[in-house]
Amino acid sequence: MVRLDRVLVNWEWRRTFQHATLSALLPISSDHTPLVLDVNPRGRRIKNFKFEAFWVDHADCDTVIRRGWSSSGYTGSDHWKNMNRRMKN
Repeated sequence: MVRLDRVLVNWEWRRTFQHATLSALLPISSDHTPLVLDVNPRGRRIKNFKFEAFWVDHADCDTVIRRGWSSSGYTGSDHWKNMNRRMKN
């Protein structure tokens, strides 16, 4: 069995349509899955932050982390919000 329901793009296309999304719909009367390409989505998808281990080797890593962690001041007793703000910074 071969999966034909795929999309192929090059880097130039990807750079032009940076926020494009591709969704696969459920197959209804076929063994093929309809693909929906939206090159201008209304809302941006929020990407989860992923720490890359090689960032530690960068000379400014420690400085950037300290600046981000200390830039959001204490906002009261909600420690969870304080931690989330610092992590976003």
